[in-house]
Amino acid sequence: MSSPQSLGSLLLGVNMLPVVPLVGSATANYLSPMREPVPGPPPVSRSARLDGRRRGALSRFFGDTPLRSLVKLALISVLVGWVMESFGWSPADVFYALGDSIHDLWAMGLSALDGLLGYLLLGAAVVVPAFVVLRLLSLRR
Repeated sequence: MSSPQSLGSLLLGVNMLPVVPLVGSATANYLSPMREPVPGPPPVSRSARLDGRRRGALSRFFGDTPLRSLVKLALISVLVGWVMESFGWSPADVFYALGDSIHDLWAMGLSALDGLLGYLLLGAAVVVPAFVVLRLLSLRR
């Protein structure tokens, strides 16, 4: 045999076209000949369409239809309310705890800055005079 033959041409006795991968495809398709992609409308994701129409501002805001979003919010609210009731928490307790946490973080941050400022002043007492002396000595040259 002078030219290699494909398995299909050997089994079926049919001369088949050479198989070439599609250009630009992420996974090469070795079962079909090369052809140009057919231009079409850009793909629209499921979340970007609503019953064949573009979504309105309200649906874009909710991320889904308003009714489905309200049902999801109601179910999550019932679950969160049940957990809060189980632990004996009230919404005021949550807000007070949040405020206390912010206050504690602020106090920790300021105390960290206080320590950092002390280190800065201590180091500057040595570094700044040494820098000034070195700059003055380099000006003489």
